[in-house]
Amino acid sequence: MERIELTAATMLKDVLQVAPQVRKGLETISPRFQMLNSPMGKIMMGKVTLGDMSQRSGVPLKELIEKIGRLMDTPSR
Repeated sequence: MERIELTAATMLKDVLQVAPQVRKGLETISPRFQMLNSPMGKIMMGKVTLGDMSQRSGVPLKELIEKIGRLMDTPSR
């Protein structure tokens, strides 16, 4: 599996491109990420960085990156 570096500047769309299973797991990190399943959320997925996600959800960036990294290591179904 391709691996990308996770930083504040990493685009969510890039994460989802290499690890689509992350999308389903995002709401386990914060209930605020449920909005990504709405029509507006789908538009935002192409424009949001992990730094933006951290700020908007209140999840500390380091914690968000660690949890997304774990989701990326989970085999997709």
